[in-house]
Amino acid sequence: MNTDASNVKLNASQIEGIEQYAAASTAAGSKFQTLLIELEPVVNGWLAEGKKATVYRDRLIKHIAAHVDTMDSRTNKFANVQNWLQTKASEDVLRIVNMAERRSVVRPVFELAEMDVDLCEYEFLARWDKLAAAAAAQDIDMADVLVEHVAPNASKLGKFNKTTHSKAVKAITPEPVEIPQAEDVATEADWVVDLGNDSIRNAWHDFEAKVFSADLSDDDRTYLIEGMEALVQRLS
Repeated sequence: MNTDASNVKLNASQIEGIEQYAAASTAAGSKFQTLLIELEPVVNGWLAEGKKATVYRDRLIKHIAAHVDTMDSRTNKFANVQNWLQTKASEDVLRIVNMAERRSVVRPVFELAEMDVDLCEYEFLARWDKLAAAAAAQDIDMADVLVEHVAPNASKLGKFNKTTHSKAVKAITPEPVEIPQAEDVATEADWVVDLGNDSIRNAWHDFEAKVFSADLSDDDRTYLIEGMEALVQRLS
């Protein structure tokens, strides 16, 4: 296979591998979303107890484990669920508990915007607080953010994902304004000299007018003024 970046052409086997992986990845995401929606009523029924999310996770794990005990151990379904319980179930179920709670919090905002909270993928909901903070900083109502900045940036499947979130945050966050640093330029007010008599005073003012009107660098101007100041002090 030619590996030149400008001439790469994937073969049939590679394309099939990509397609299978993409299908599995998409299915996994949709399965999680389905499980979240199915278990949300159970979790919401427990939330009023005010306990930690891990408590509700452990309850669900126990219910799932009890169900496994009733399954036919000779089936692939049993093997799959048992393997999940032994590997990723604890992490996945905790995410479900947290996202079920998040969905209950944000649902009224979606209803106000006449939108469906089921459009939110996990990665969007997990970043909700950042989007809400950006909206609050600009005094923008979150329902307006959903309508004007979230919905237009939905994925091709109409879902709100991590990319949707990033674009919405960027849209409502003003660009930082650079404030130019003030140059350290000497002014007449920086120089106060004790003038002893009229002739010296007149000479100083004449010199002062010329040195500040001349096209000099700051260093040259400072050098001349300090020299003249020393001379005036000796003559006063």
